[in-house]
Amino acid sequence: MIQHLDRGAPVSTPVDLSEHALDILSNFDMDNDKATALAAFHPWAMPDMPDEWGIGLIVGSSGSGKSLLLSEFGTPDAHEWDSRPIIDHFEDADPLMAVGLNDVPAWCRPFHVLSNGQQFRADMAKSLRDGALVDEFTSVVSRSTAQSASIAIRRYVDRVGLSRMVLATCHHDVENWLVPDWVIDTDMGVLRSTDAERKVWHLYLQPPVAELSLF
Repeated sequence: MIQHLDRGAPVSTPVDLSEHALDILSNFDMDNDKATALAAFHPWAMPDMPDEWGIGLIVGSSGSGKSLLLSEFGTPDAHEWDSRPIIDHFEDADPLMAVGLNDVPAWCRPFHVLSNGQQFRADMAKSLRDGALVDEFTSVVSRSTAQSASIAIRRYVDRVGLSRMVLATCHHDVENWLVPDWVIDTDMGVLRSTDAERKVWHLYLQPPVAELSLF
């Protein structure tokens, strides 16, 4: 199913431009009023959403309105960490393993000393809950990390039965790994549902694994 999004109404916000900024803008024939009008713009109106879902994905290029649409669902997650080992922030290790953070020594380290990929996975582990809203999903990690984490998150959501998670990202490739229940594409201006048959094939009919032993 494909639903075309409607354009939202433009909104403006007060901008206090300095003399320096005005001088530069004058070289491009842009006056203060135009700069103010373009300071904030909601390109898409909120579409009619399904009643229930496990994972929804908002994807599009930078500046296409992803974060604004995400905010329509609520306030995106912002996690706080202290100097304790990250494992102390969880009742058990299941969420960490669910996002592929299987490095046991890393569980004993504080968040600030982890690598970017480990911090991403730790943040995602905290977001494994009903109604989680995650902005900039996989933006700071390699595509291989994005792939493995997306597959792991999808499987965890289905296994535990989490609902109404929404992730926003500029990376279109995560759709093939995450297999969301619906996708809002802010570049194309459409809302589309994931084909149920495609989801089954992706999750359960993976190619066989070949094992190789060297002696």
